[in-house]
Amino acid sequence: MSPRKKHQPQWWASLASDPRALKIAVALALVVAFAFALAAAVDASSDANHSRVVVFDAGSTGNRVHVFKFSSDVDGVTLVSETFAAKSPGFRDLASKGAKVAADSLDALIDVARDEVPAKMRSRTKLTLRATAGIRLLPEGAEAAEAIMRAARKKLMGTGFDVEDRRVSVMSGEDEGKYAWTSVNYLLGRVGVGKSFENGGGGAEDGTSTVAVLDLGGGSAQIAFAVSDAAKASAPPGKGYVQSVGDGGRRDDVYVKSFAGYGLMAARAKVLATGGDDEDSGGNGTHPCVPAGYVGGCEENCYGLAPGERRVLYTGSHTTAFAW
Repeated sequence: MSPRKKHQPQWWASLASDPRALKIAVALALVVAFAFALAAAVDASSDANHSRVVVFDAGSTGNRVHVFKFSSDVDGVTLVSETFAAKSPGFRDLASKGAKVAADSLDALIDVARDEVPAKMRSRTKLTLRATAGIRLLPEGAEAAEAIMRAARKKLMGTGFDVEDRRVSVMSGEDEGKYAWTSVNYLLGRVGVGKSFENGGGGAEDGTSTVAVLDLGGGSAQIAFAVSDAAKASAPPGKGYVQSVGDGGRRDDVYVKSFAGYGLMAARAKVLATGGDDEDSGGNGTHPCVPAGYVGGCEENCYGLAPGERRVLYTGSHTTAFAW
């Protein structure tokens, strides 16, 4: 068998016969290679100076994911960008279908997080999931809520992100209020790098002040605002009304109160449950806030009503026609 012959491409033969053209081609190749190397170095440097955090919010009316990108330098940490996506229904509405079905509702949002975080960075990118009042007030009970959280924890631990048991949990209403206060005031520039507060956070050195936050969720409502040292000292002990909020090396005292069952959807259920006082109808009757002719209500697994709270059927008595 004769040895296989190697054939040079025609363009290479042309370059080989023209030393000047060959030098130009070699120089061009070196420039292109340098450009690719420089781009890779810049990208690596950019990744080295930026960190990402993935936060899942398992709320009352649906699930959301936030992917935050931060830059860090000697002055501290600065938010560069945020990617947000939401999907409904959430854990609360899927609870009756089982824990696995509820956890699987996170899949589309996990894909969003993966798209935003390079594969090489996922193992060192922290991921957390916090469930709120939708799980705290789950009509199916605490056992069902815990089963959903276990299934969600197992799923998230298989994503390749940095996930710990304790970072997948049900958040208290007080923590909701505390984090809402921190987020709003950070985005307004009232807390963060270079801000120093007097009197427990009520006024900054540059003349700005923090803002109070009223967080109206689906299942609960929270109010939070910074307080002075005197107000903190006068707060009832052991009640947890005043939370210490940290930002770098500074701590601020924030009054936080959560009202379970008084979120937008839960409060609606409570309002409608006040109707139906007619004993002849077995506790079911008309409701003045419901249009005439409408018949509805909730007898079990009522959103926003704790186990044992009154559940009723009601009919409308309002004669004015309006959209329901």
